[in-house]
Amino acid sequence: MTNNNNKDCLMDLIVKKEKIIDGLQKSASFIPSKAGAAYLRSIWLKAEIKDGAGYLVVMSTDASVEFTGRYPA
Repeated sequence: MTNNNNKDCLMDLIVKKEKIIDGLQKSASFIPSKAGAAYLRSIWLKAEIKDGAGYLVVMSTDASVEFTGRYPA
């Protein structure tokens, strides 16, 4: 993970699929296959650093239920 402490910094994110596949599958199960709006058919991925460790945050919603999972990166 690279963090050069400026507001336009870039982050290299390396994840092992074995650590995030469960979260991606759970997240995808919340998305309706025939949702009307595009944001209801989306999965958001967010890279973050917390307490010096890197994580991949996986988020999805069907407008009534929300899933958020945090996985080591």
